[in-house]
Amino acid sequence: MAKIILKKPIKDGDRLITELDIDEPTLGDIEASSKVMQKENNEIAAMMALLANHTGLSMDVIRRIPASDIKKIRAVLDPLFSELGETGADSPPTSPTPSTSA
Repeated sequence: MAKIILKKPIKDGDRLITELDIDEPTLGDIEASSKVMQKENNEIAAMMALLANHTGLSMDVIRRIPASDIKKIRAVLDPLFSELGETGADSPPTSPTPSTSA
């Protein structure tokens, strides 16, 4: 399990979230991400769905994660998806920004 220390704590009601515990995503986490990707074709929304499902945090809290922390989160998640051989439209997000082709 990896602890991701957030650059800026997030207040959620009475609690202050300063870190995320990220472990290997479950099939349910991947399914949640895949459903959003199929519906919205938006990698950022799919990654947010995966994080919400995986951490149990609300989408409101996930939306307030500093963008600069995404690099740390992806450093944990990307190798796990590579091991699974995830590719194609149904795979979880691999980039926080859309790719451009020249």
